[in-house]
Amino acid sequence: MDFVQTDHILQRYPEFPKLQSLWSIFINKSDPAQLFAKNDNLRETFKDKTNKNVVEAEEEFKQRKHDVIVACKDFLEKYKNSLFEQQITSIQKKVLKLEREVALDNQVKGRTEKKQKKPRPTAFDLFKKTKKGKYLNLPEEERDRKLLRQFDKLDPGQRNIYETIAKDY
Repeated sequence: MDFVQTDHILQRYPEFPKLQSLWSIFINKSDPAQLFAKNDNLRETFKDKTNKNVVEAEEEFKQRKHDVIVACKDFLEKYKNSLFEQQITSIQKKVLKLEREVALDNQVKGRTEKKQKKPRPTAFDLFKKTKKGKYLNLPEEERDRKLLRQFDKLDPGQRNIYETIAKDY
C-alpha cells in the first residue's frame, strides 16, 4: 500500500504532465541525416548555442516548462481529492522548482561590473597621509603645494622609504 501513496505512482496517470528534455527536443528538430551520420558531432552541435536548431529547442523547452507548470496545477485541481498528501507535496515541489527555473531563464544575463581598482598611492600620497595634522587651515591646493615642498626637501634615505612602500602597496 505504501507504493500507491508515493509520488512514483503519479507517472501512471495518463494525464500527468511530463517535461520532455532539451536534448530530446533538439534531436526531434535535427536533420535525420545528421542523426545517423558516422561522425559524432551531434553532441558538439548541441553545445553550440548559436545553432538554429539549438536556439529553437531552447525556446520550445522554455515554453514547455511553462506549459508543464500550468498542467501540473490543473492536474492538482482535478485530482486533489484522490491524491495522497505525499503526492500533492511532490507536485507542489515540482511546480516550485519549475517556476524558479523559468524565473532564472527570464533574468537578463549580463556581465557583472568589475570593481574599479583604486590607483596605487604615490610616495607623495603616503607622505601626505603621515602629515594629516599639518596645514589644515589652508585650502587643499595650497596645503598640497607646501607638503610637496617639504617632500622635495627630504633626504634621499627618507624619500627612498616612501617610494619603497608605495611600490609594495
